[in-house]
Amino acid sequence: MDYPLVIEPDDNETLLVTCPDLPEVTTFGEDEEDALQHASDAIEEALAARMARRDSIPPRPAPRRVRYE
Repeated sequence: MDYPLVIEPDDNETLLVTCPDLPEVTTFGEDEEDALQHASDAIEEALAARMARRDSIPPRPAPRRVRYE
């Protein structure tokens, strides 16, 4: 999954996941692993819907480099 995600605690003890580059992606999970799986599925569906409608697809951000010190 290359699009950045925002994961934050929801008010019902789940994790809310949104994707700033794909505003239609809003999902949740019981824990981080579950939330990331739901997010992956939601991004796949959002991109498929955009392709079907011939809407624009935002470019994936460049990979971030991690610097270790």
